[in-house]
Amino acid sequence: MKNLLLLVLLSSLAQAAELTPERFGDFYSQLRNSSKIADTAKTLISQRHYVFIAGFLNETLPGYFSDNVEGLKELGVPESNIHIIYPCSAASLSDNVRVLNEELVEIATNAKSPLILVAHSKGALVALRHAIENPVFVTAHVHSLFLLQGALGGSYVADFLRGQGKALDSKLPIAASITLKIMKEAEQFVDPIIESSLTSLTTKAATDELKDLYQRHPKALPVVDKKLYYITGEETPDKTAKVLQATSYYLHMYYGANDGLVLAAHQSIPNFGTVLAHFTHADHADLTSPFPISNEYNMRRRALAKAIALSASLK
Repeated sequence: MKNLLLLVLLSSLAQAAELTPERFGDFYSQLRNSSKIADTAKTLISQRHYVFIAGFLNETLPGYFSDNVEGLKELGVPESNIHIIYPCSAASLSDNVRVLNEELVEIATNAKSPLILVAHSKGALVALRHAIENPVFVTAHVHSLFLLQGALGGSYVADFLRGQGKALDSKLPIAASITLKIMKEAEQFVDPIIESSLTSLTTKAATDELKDLYQRHPKALPVVDKKLYYITGEETPDKTAKVLQATSYYLHMYYGANDGLVLAAHQSIPNFGTVLAHFTHADHADLTSPFPISNEYNMRRRALAKAIALSASLK
């Protein structure tokens, strides 16, 4: 019955239609249990090119986007139409944007349809800056840009590691406090390598970056706005993956709702783009990384990729 309902729903939406949070939510819910979709939508989905853009420290995260990629394959997307870009964690934001542009131009040159970009964490910040700085490319080659739990307003965790955040006190659980102190000490050893990249993730640097982009490229904003979608998330510290629990407690105690690394409020930009979904139980790894980095089953990440592909097919 669920499969039949999904087929009926997709048939009724075969023509281009406005993509809304309600519609996206319906697709995501149905596709957690099935990969069956209308033939017209499946054909279009399989012809598109999908580009995933990874976040900070992606070099240390095995399986990044692997489940999302499998979700697309289940819809018939050939492997040749799926691309993953890994921005260098030791490079500056400007260098990441330059390299991203080079890779996107190469992909677009060989693609027969506009690209669907899916960027996570700091990768979202890189992708957004690229889009605003390159409106001509976006108009010609980008179908849509989905930002997953983007560090668009930076991260107070980066502030803490750079000595700019709120100091630890007795409010924090002892285990979280000890872990954070170890992280702070470890950061000093790797600082020369990741200093530029980590600094770009501080809340001040990220906020200043967006303000600067707005001022330098006002004509690009309407171009990007109509193709920009956010998927945000948060999780309580006790249910966050072990590797994120300390930072989750820190953010929750001193700043507010978060996914373990980024505040929920910093994952989208008011009055710019559309928030398609907000997951109340999704830590920073749940939508893009497999176990043990994430606590979530792979079904969720596969369904998310399918929902994104299906949503894009309606536009």
